[in-house]
Amino acid sequence: MRQHVLSDFAMKHKKTTRILASLLCYMMLICVMPLVVFATESKSGNFSSNYTLTGNGADDMLAIAQAQIGKTEAQLGYTEPWCADFVADCAKLAGQSSAISANGAVSSMRTQVVNAGGTTVSSRQKGDLIFYYCSTCGRYVHVGLVLDESYSIEGNLSDKVQKKGSSYTDAAGHTVASGKVTKSYVRPAYTGNIPVIHTVDPSYGTNISVTAPNKITVYDGNHNALSNHWIAAGDVCTIHEVYTDGCCKVTYPAGSEYKTYYSKIEYFNVFKPVNVPEGTYVIQSVRNPDRYLDIQSDSTADGANIQLYKRVYNEVQNFEIIKDGDSYVIKSCYSGLWLDTKLPANTDGCNIQLYHDNSAPEEHRQFFDAGGGAVYIRQQYGMLID
Repeated sequence: MRQHVLSDFAMKHKKTTRILASLLCYMMLICVMPLVVFATESKSGNFSSNYTLTGNGADDMLAIAQAQIGKTEAQLGYTEPWCADFVADCAKLAGQSSAISANGAVSSMRTQVVNAGGTTVSSRQKGDLIFYYCSTCGRYVHVGLVLDESYSIEGNLSDKVQKKGSSYTDAAGHTVASGKVTKSYVRPAYTGNIPVIHTVDPSYGTNISVTAPNKITVYDGNHNALSNHWIAAGDVCTIHEVYTDGCCKVTYPAGSEYKTYYSKIEYFNVFKPVNVPEGTYVIQSVRNPDRYLDIQSDSTADGANIQLYKRVYNEVQNFEIIKDGDSYVIKSCYSGLWLDTKLPANTDGCNIQLYHDNSAPEEHRQFFDAGGGAVYIRQQYGMLID
């Protein structure tokens, strides 16, 4: 009987030993599994700048992401799993870091986006973040940016940025198709989603070609200055529209590309045209208010020189302004000759004279607002009377 008890005790002891051994083995396996560490990298400086910002958060995120399609991990400079870093860098360039802060860990990024006001949604739209959750791994393993109902743009897919459909396979071979990976969507609380509405000032005209006189700041659609884009001195730009708030929409060269953003019309030395009623005028200098446009030596000959002179009360200083199509011609009431620019008429310091013909471009002028009721007088070659 005692032997039977001892035998029973021995059997129980062996079973307990096996259980302990199994637990120990399981614990050892857990302890030696590699620890996944996610740092945060920002490589936005390596992004293509071939995009235009509008001030709409979702649109801007997608514009930036689409400009990077095909770029590889090596080209962008990432050195760790970088799908979350890519999304955060898109947000940085779009001015949306308050909605999507820098974070290299997918699970942590999802939490931060929600804590920043983002909303979990069941149906997706452009600009949403798509998160992939692996039930086997027990964590979110990947994130991308929703393009539309069918596609998303994601970094770190086969080590590059890709536009992809609904399928996904993680590094361990878990797939959406198998049910081990599921998708969910978060709509970030983007700021500035309603761009400033500009009202066109038609008096400036459209598509004005102009050379930047110096480095010029550009802005997004919400009047936010952009630190990574600017117009360089000497760039030949096209000002498409000028707005009543003093802003303008401008296209300018950026390397081998062209970009379109907003800036301020005052930066370009572009003046607002004004209509001057036809009639007879005395033309006074604003800088030297005691001097007036005058004919040197009261000459009536072709080539008579125009000068500034003190006020005399006769027809030598009287000029008739006449509308001629989209411009004006100015005739001396004293001699009947027309205000003309001596050739070459497109250089600084060219002389103003009188001439009998008024059909050439150097005789045609426009008036531009100089403020305070004064005007600039510019001939067709772009030179101002000075």
